[in-house]
Amino acid sequence: MVDPEQRHPDIQQWAQQLQQLAEATGLSLRQLAGHVPWSPSTLSRYLNGERVVEEAWLLASKLVELAEQRGATVRVQTDELHFRYKQARQAYQEQQRAQRVKPPEPPPTRRRALLVLSAVLGAVAVVGTIGFTVLWAQPEPRIWRAKIVGTWSEQYHQHLGVFRFRTPDIPGDTDKATYHEGTVVTITCQARHRREVSDPTTGQRSAVWNRLSDGYWIPDLYTDLPKVPGEDPPLDLPTC
Repeated sequence: MVDPEQRHPDIQQWAQQLQQLAEATGLSLRQLAGHVPWSPSTLSRYLNGERVVEEAWLLASKLVELAEQRGATVRVQTDELHFRYKQARQAYQEQQRAQRVKPPEPPPTRRRALLVLSAVLGAVAVVGTIGFTVLWAQPEPRIWRAKIVGTWSEQYHQHLGVFRFRTPDIPGDTDKATYHEGTVVTITCQARHRREVSDPTTGQRSAVWNRLSDGYWIPDLYTDLPKVPGEDPPLDLPTC
């Protein structure tokens, strides 16, 4: 574990921002834990910058939402907040790599034995390279393809397409990149019971979101995936 005083400045700034957002909610750590899927101890690690992982960004998004719901003024813009997260995330990953300790050298006698064993195994490895490579090859992640549909607007008399979002939980958390009607997207998983969206033309509502292969999210309301009730996504899609 890195001493808080020795953490990278980007991580320290990220932690300070998270703590300010948490204070803006007016909730204690235990009360916050009732609004998110993490324990108070895990929340503390995120808030202190001890762990800068994807869940920490989701926490930041939730803190903004909670603060605004409770009438607090959030002075940081979503783009600025996400930029700080990316800087802290990069610093955290570099810090994790630097902390990896090189294994100690074995004693001379054992080292000679290892060299002999390595030479023997090396000859075998040449023969078995193909099979070994196949054995340890990582499988490609599964993806599901879907088409963007249902984006017709009666008000504007045209298809508007759909924005992609960094997280499904904050309305403004989008770079405004648009997937147009008929565009085919690749989906890796589906999440339920997230932010509800409604279509002004059809009146349909949905709290189901799909995560794309590039990490962004789109509302399931605007895809041609089967719409099924319950907790399980259709077509054997994994749950995010």
